Amino acid sequence: MNKYMFASEAAEELRKEIAYSAKQWGKYHARQYRDALRQKIQTICQNPLLFPLRNDILTGIRISTFKGNRIVYTFIEEKKLVVILAILSIHQNIDESQLKKRRRKTH
Repeated sequence: MNKYMFASEAAEELRKEIAYSAKQWGKYHARQYRDALRQKIQTICQNPLLFPLRNDILTGIRISTFKGNRIVYTFIEEKKLVVILAILSIHQNIDESQLKKRRRKTH
């Protein structure tokens, strides 16, 4: 199976999302959210081409929705690596320049 890694900014976004979930709905809910997100990432790793390319945002970017969030990622086929670039609320705009920076750091 493919491996995955988080861009450092995406890891921080995830940490904040889990902390927010714990504050709003409790630790049990936050753990459920985290575990469900892990399962979603496993699905992405098993079939990284499942979700559509979003070349209109940035070449090679794919987006999967998860609850009230978007998981923005790219797949480096030669490394068999899924790079999670961002975990954003569905209400947040996707900043192309930020994604470019994050992708450059991980390649």
